[in-house]
Amino acid sequence: MTERGIKLRETFRKKYGVDHPSQLSSVKDKIKQKRLQGAYKNASIKTKNTLLKKYGNENYVNVEKAKHTKMVRYGNSSYNNREKMLQTNREKYGMNVSPNTQKSTIYRTSNGEIGFKSEKYKAFLNAYGVNNISQLSKVKEGKKHKQISKTIELIFRGPRLKGKVLPLFKETEYHGADYNHIYKFKCVACNNIFEDNLYSGNIPRCLKCYPHNQFHSRIEDEIIDFIHSIGISDIQKHDRTILNGNEIDIFIPSQNVGIECDGIIWHSEIFGKKDRNYHLQKTISCDHIRLLHIWDWEWLNKQCIIKSIIKNALHKSSRIFARNCQVVEVSNAEKQQFLGHTHIQGDDKSSIRLGLIHDGILVSCMTFSKSRYDKKYDYELSRFCNKLDTCVIGASSKLFSYFIKTRRPKSIISYCNRRFFTGQVYEKIGMTKCMDTPPSYFYFHKNNCIPINRIQFQKHKLKDVLKSYDPELTEWQNMQLNGYDRIWDCGHFKYEWVMPMI
Repeated sequence: MTERGIKLRETFRKKYGVDHPSQLSSVKDKIKQKRLQGAYKNASIKTKNTLLKKYGNENYVNVEKAKHTKMVRYGNSSYNNREKMLQTNREKYGMNVSPNTQKSTIYRTSNGEIGFKSEKYKAFLNAYGVNNISQLSKVKEGKKHKQISKTIELIFRGPRLKGKVLPLFKETEYHGADYNHIYKFKCVACNNIFEDNLYSGNIPRCLKCYPHNQFHSRIEDEIIDFIHSIGISDIQKHDRTILNGNEIDIFIPSQNVGIECDGIIWHSEIFGKKDRNYHLQKTISCDHIRLLHIWDWEWLNKQCIIKSIIKNALHKSSRIFARNCQVVEVSNAEKQQFLGHTHIQGDDKSSIRLGLIHDGILVSCMTFSKSRYDKKYDYELSRFCNKLDTCVIGASSKLFSYFIKTRRPKSIISYCNRRFFTGQVYEKIGMTKCMDTPPSYFYFHKNNCIPINRIQFQKHKLKDVLKSYDPELTEWQNMQLNGYDRIWDCGHFKYEWVMPMI
């Protein structure tokens, strides 16, 4: 505060007994009266009208200009000056939170003025007869409309279907993305007109170009062509010598890497007769070889991510050094976009999002959340990935060290997908393997090949999601009754980190 400001505050305190005019009861009453008269509401309406006239949007915010300014000034488009704020609070008060903020929060919480347990919130719920705001029909409709608008934009103008299929239905005819909503499409490659759904981001599958019974060799040929395109020629197809008669679809001797092309139908439990341990046992038999298991659905729907994983395994990714990158706290929107484009599992629900910036571009991301399954751990390392086709050397160590230093956790848990990865990254950052989790499974319906997480079909949910449900049958029996099969993965490595005792 300036010298003049300090003097003004002292004078005001002597005259009126408070530091600022807004603390006077007369001023508070005047503000309250104006609010009741709608004075501030009118000001808000005027602001919205001005924005509408200038920019054609009453909620206009020049996000791109703000990002550009932050990038020019601070070298980070998501800069929020949080570290400086925390440092200032620590220097002034010896804590991250200002005593005034802390005092205000404690006061309002104890008086039931804020929070989900407050009297105001309870009164609101009672008035509308719901347990949560999200249950209001208006909120539900708003979310549904927003999601439909977003999906329509992706279908008709987004890059996801471009060059693959053309939708042969109008935007007004779109009613949702589930199994029961079937739409017509035209294959760009062969002009075949066919029907399919859009469940869970599915790219409609032309069975003329990608028939179920021939897709296994088709995916192999396309992967081999890709490997040739990145400068590797020593490729062995259908090798049976390494595993004593068991076949590896694609093997690259120079890199000691094998690739299994697992068509979901042919590697399923019922139709393909592949039990829960089939894929895991093949991986274990290749203990001296890095073996990748790629599902046909992934090659169709997440081909850029799969290609990036293959390039990284074959040491053909471009290289960046983490020492040349800056650690930043990533916004939720940036994290969603980055994980959606680069991680095989897509987005997560993390509360802590860290990233590395190189030349103004986000090149690596690591996220943390409260431990989901094992509550004896403080945090779970939820996601870690680099920019597509890029190896950021030292990224995992730099981001993990930053998290330890700034959050001071006592323990961390994480899981490594054995279908793609070996766990070396976890060992490099100081985590220890504590167990191998058994294989898990994904369901898919016989009418399509889209794997669905088993969590959606837990037995207590089945009566609401299946057409036919018998409470006397098991989850698996009910799923078979409704035309579902399942495919097993390779399980996970479970890694832990515990703060060393001093």
